[in-house]
Amino acid sequence: MVANTKKEYPITHGQNVAVWSGDINSSRDELLKQIKVAQNVALSGIYWWTTDIGGYHPVGLDDNEFQELVLRWFQFGAFCPLFRLHGKRDPPFPDNECGFSGGHNE
Repeated sequence: MVANTKKEYPITHGQNVAVWSGDINSSRDELLKQIKVAQNVALSGIYWWTTDIGGYHPVGLDDNEFQELVLRWFQFGAFCPLFRLHGKRDPPFPDNECGFSGGHNE
């Protein structure tokens, strides 16, 4: 079992707790910050870490700069211990991540 939390406490070290960087902005500056955060977290001995690939806060999906940003973030995410594409996107979809996949669900 793995728990996902925004914070790391001494008691959680070695307890299969995954830390994620929280709801972050969708920007190149934030991507660069996340690379530094990943390095610092790993050097702190926290092995299970993730970021919201593409950032969390809204940006239009049709924006060419955002599409390039997500591509670069995917490349970075491939080297993170946990791979998590997550965010609040426009236009809003029903608040049901399991039920909405863009295609027919079985």
